[in-house]
Amino acid sequence: MFGFEARAFLKRLAKLLVEEWEKPYSTVRGFINARMSIALIRATNRCIRGSRIPASNMSNRFRREGGAGLGHLKSDN
Repeated sequence: MFGFEARAFLKRLAKLLVEEWEKPYSTVRGFINARMSIALIRATNRCIRGSRIPASNMSNRFRREGGAGLGHLKSDN
């Protein structure tokens, strides 16, 4: 599910939180893995089903000019 860089990041994050929370590494890593898995499921669901916020209420800061790629977005700033 996670790539090499993501696993390295989660490992580093868990090591930092072990020191701060004073909990065993396995407990902290399990907590982080569970939270990240839930976040990925939510993000996937939002991509598939769409946002609950109507498009008319979304920010107009970025607008598309042409294709769907991020390189085609222009900022109002």
